[in-house]
Amino acid sequence: MAEATGESLTEAIRVALLERQARLGLPSMEIRLKALTELMERDVWSKLPPGIRGTMPTKEEEEEILGLGPEGY
Repeated sequence: MAEATGESLTEAIRVALLERQARLGLPSMEIRLKALTELMERDVWSKLPPGIRGTMPTKEEEEEILGLGPEGY
């Protein structure tokens, strides 16, 4: 198909997957992203304490969240 359409193999596969997604009636990435953003705004971000949203955890906080000790595991 890629050769017949003049597309790269990657582009031909991408187009084929998008066409199949449409035939199966699955939501597009844009629709899924919009739904996820709405869920995050409603159920997660709105419940964060003031000043937390938009900040990144420190390295120490990340390691604690991941359960890493001083040895890195």
